Amino acid sequence: MTGPAIWAAAMLLATKATALCFCPQCVLPSFQSFEAASTSMLPAFAPGACFVAERWEADTPLPPRGTIIVFRHPLTDADHIFRLIGLPGDEVQMRNGRLWLNGEEVAQSALPDLTYDTSQDPTFPCPAAAPGTTTCEIEQAMETLPGGANYPVLNLRDGPLDDTGLLTVPEGHVFVLGDNRDNAADSRLPAHSGGPGMIPVGNIWGTVSEGP
Repeated sequence: MTGPAIWAAAMLLATKATALCFCPQCVLPSFQSFEAASTSMLPAFAPGACFVAERWEADTPLPPRGTIIVFRHPLTDADHIFRLIGLPGDEVQMRNGRLWLNGEEVAQSALPDLTYDTSQDPTFPCPAAAPGTTTCEIEQAMETLPGGANYPVLNLRDGPLDDTGLLTVPEGHVFVLGDNRDNAADSRLPAHSGGPGMIPVGNIWGTVSEGP
């Protein structure tokens, strides 16, 4: 493997929760607790953060753009978590680190930099960190999708997936992205190159509620 494939192979996306994730409602089969395994969904979820997903039923409408979903990887069946960006038929592209959807640039507005403590994650790629420090200042912006869903995204550096070709989401699939765009192996990478590629709708397990 070379280039983006090597980078992607090192990215853990998400994993099922351990017993440390206490979930009262998970006595019901429609709920499941999970634990974030990497920084790919910062700032929504830090590594080790517990969250609860509610099962999505295949006979109901697809979750709207901007929803965080849990899904099974098309090749490995492992559970992963990313944000749903593209629905069937959508055209998605990254240009200079900015998201374009159906021919329009998705709006972003600046936010204060995110301060991230790397002491528990020494492998976190923070090129701007001062030598000997454990804090990382990360450029942050609020991204707003058509329809109004908005969420913070991070920009660590000029990443290998900041520019893509024009990607059309096939029928029966969705396109997902990590909020930490430069540290996420998401739908920008096909499954054979270390990412999940386009996600079959039948692989969606459920949706995640953000915040309390």
